[in-house]
Amino acid sequence: MVDPPDVLKSMLRGWLPQAPVTLVVDPRSPGCANLPTVPEGQPPLQVLLVELAGEQGLSIVDRSDDDALHVDHGLPDGSANLAARIPWAAVFLFVGGDLGKVKIHPDAIPALVDDDRHTSLRWVMRALGLPDLPASGLEWTFTINAKLMAADADRSAFEPEPLGAFQRCMETEPRAAQLLVDAHADGVYVPPAWPRVLDGHALHLPVGRKPPFSEVSADGEEIAWKCNFRDGDRFFEGFFRVPWTAVGAMKHDTLGGWFWPDHLPEPLRAPMMKAPEVAANLHLLRGAPLAKRQELPAEPPRIAYLPAPIGIDKPDALADILARGRGGMVLIDARAPGVVVGDGFKKTPLLCLFCGMPQLRADVRAEEDGVHAELPDFEGRPGQVFAPWSAVLLVGANQGGARMYAWPEDYPDDIRKAVHLMHDLAKRGADPTEAIGKVEGVVPVDVKSSGFVLGMGKDPAGHYVLGIRQPLGKNPQTGDDMNVELQFMLPVGMLH
Repeated sequence: MVDPPDVLKSMLRGWLPQAPVTLVVDPRSPGCANLPTVPEGQPPLQVLLVELAGEQGLSIVDRSDDDALHVDHGLPDGSANLAARIPWAAVFLFVGGDLGKVKIHPDAIPALVDDDRHTSLRWVMRALGLPDLPASGLEWTFTINAKLMAADADRSAFEPEPLGAFQRCMETEPRAAQLLVDAHADGVYVPPAWPRVLDGHALHLPVGRKPPFSEVSADGEEIAWKCNFRDGDRFFEGFFRVPWTAVGAMKHDTLGGWFWPDHLPEPLRAPMMKAPEVAANLHLLRGAPLAKRQELPAEPPRIAYLPAPIGIDKPDALADILARGRGGMVLIDARAPGVVVGDGFKKTPLLCLFCGMPQLRADVRAEEDGVHAELPDFEGRPGQVFAPWSAVLLVGANQGGARMYAWPEDYPDDIRKAVHLMHDLAKRGADPTEAIGKVEGVVPVDVKSSGFVLGMGKDPAGHYVLGIRQPLGKNPQTGDDMNVELQFMLPVGMLH
């Protein structure tokens, strides 16, 4: 069940002062209004990202009520701001800006992949570049259908008792199992330092016959064992004891797994009890096999970002990007008045400055007069860069939740022309090579060069893009030339 609004609002109040927060939303949920639309003929959106920032003055939360969050955002063409309505029930994932905080709302996860919500969640998280989550009750996919609950169902693959299932796991390589345990059941003991308490009600406990496990014993009442584990920088040897009546499910890498509905933690069992025909026959699923883990689709889900409101100041936008840690970038016009760059960059229309990338010896700082940065030249020698705010065209990040801020009104004339030409080609579905020769310095996006390249073309997914190929000097270990290649579509804004 989705947390009540006061819980979600309290969570936002606690998270936002520390780092930006990304809400992952099912845009097809009832009650959503004023969300981005897709062009006619395109498939509907599957996932919407709503990014909120607090202390940097970028909060786009207008207000919230008992049913929904109201968020200001700009139209993609830069013509106006809108107030989107996002029901709390449409939010299925909260991600803290430092990626260390993740909150899942299982009931709100859309069934995007073969009606399997867990696979859908894994699919979306992979597309967002988010790290794997700790194991949770959601990862245990329970198979509940009329066929399995029929009185004459084939139960040859069932394991009615957890002890029997455990013995099979210990006899079959890798001779290890994972237990889903009710954390609040009587008789359960885990070391106080054990870090893996899931959602406050479930424990994910590994056990096996090989190190780091030892002294494993199991009888008809319970299982006990020792395990060496690490919590942060400290190592522990812990003792575990679990009665079989607290084991709701068990997994094995080769055999698959089984579950016992009457032993599941109440929050996992409650949804099964909603349908009367299931509640009355749930006992018939004792020891039923777990559903097999599905492979993720090769194509990424269709994800859109709620555009930032119009009128965000550049210093505030860069502060937001820098707060996200590594993975940020700043695009500047290196030819603009007041810009200080190395000789090799002075004619560069879209120079990329990297945020928080020590391997490139690159750094970016926001000061009152503009952006100060360190950037390696074509030979890899670090040099100082300065750009007044008027020369900053875009800032963005792809970690801690992707985010981009652009100021089309500051585009130089040739970039403005390239952007409009690119959008025009995309609308007509024309060949991107039509642009070559129409904008000075623009070449096909796949052209290789020893220097800076500004290209135009299609990415592997067929999207029309502008491209940058920017030298980063020599690899200090191999001596090879290093380059960064970026492909993107700059917003058009209100330029004509």
